[in-house]
Amino acid sequence: MQDEQRGHHAASAVRRNSGRPATPALAASRVRRRWYANVDGQNYGPFESHDIERMVQDGRILDTDYLWEEGGSSWTEARNEAAFRAMFQSRMPSLPQSETLNLGKIIPDKDTEHWGIIPEQEAASEQDDLTRDLREFFGPRAETYLAIHARMRSGTNAFAGGWNWPVFFIGFPWFFYRKMYVIGAIVLIAPALAAYLIGFTGNAGISAVLATLANRIYISIAMRRLKKADTLALVGEERRDYLRRAGGVSVVAGTLAGLVLAASFASIIFAEYLKYQKSH
Repeated sequence: MQDEQRGHHAASAVRRNSGRPATPALAASRVRRRWYANVDGQNYGPFESHDIERMVQDGRILDTDYLWEEGGSSWTEARNEAAFRAMFQSRMPSLPQSETLNLGKIIPDKDTEHWGIIPEQEAASEQDDLTRDLREFFGPRAETYLAIHARMRSGTNAFAGGWNWPVFFIGFPWFFYRKMYVIGAIVLIAPALAAYLIGFTGNAGISAVLATLANRIYISIAMRRLKKADTLALVGEERRDYLRRAGGVSVVAGTLAGLVLAASFASIIFAEYLKYQKSH
C-alpha cells in the first residue's frame, strides 16, 4: 500500500510539472517506430504509430503539440511530422485547449511501458489530492486561501490574489504568523527604511504593495512545499505531518513579531514626545 501511494504521488508530481520539450535520453530503436508526445509542456511515451493516430483522431494530441521519434534529432510540431501530417489536414479545426482537456489526460499506464488515456474523473481525483494537501498546509482559514488559489488557477482575474487587510495594517507580523520568516524579516526592514528615506507616504505605498502581493506569495510558497513533498516521495501521515510543520501558523512567532511592532510604535511616540518637550 505504501508503494502504491508513493507511485500515485510521484505520478501527480510529473503531471504538475511543465516546461519546454526536453528530448528523452533513450537509446534509438529502428525495429519499430516509437514516438513521444509533448502536450502542455509534459513528455509522454513511448507510443507506437497507431497510438499516436488514435490520439490525434480523439483530439488528445493537437496540431500545435510536439512529437519526437526515437532516434530522431529534435522535436517537431505534430502538424509538420510527415507520418501524421495528412491526418491534421483532413481534420476539422482543433478545439480550444480548455475544451480538449475535458476529454481526459495522458498518464503512465502502471501495467505497461506505454502511456494510456484515462477519463476525466482521474483528473478530478488529482485535483482532490491537491486540495487536500493545500488544506493541510494552510491550516486555519484554509478555505479562504483555497478560494484564492482556485481564482489564480483560472487565470481569468488579474487581481485573483486579493487584498490582505492584516498585511496592510500590521505588516510583517502576518508573515511571521504564517511561518514566512525570511519574507517577514525583509518586510520588517523595508517599511522602516522607506519611512526614513521618503517619509510616511513611502511607507504607506510599500504597505499597499505588500497587501496586494501577500496572498500570491503565500500560495506560491505552498505550491513549492507540495512539490518538495513530491520530490521526497512523502505519502500518508508522513506527508500530512510535513505539510503541517511547513505551513499552518505560529502563534508564538506572530505574537513576538506583534510585540516588536508595538515596541516600534511606542519608541516613535516616545521620541516625538521628547521632541515636543524640548521645544516647549
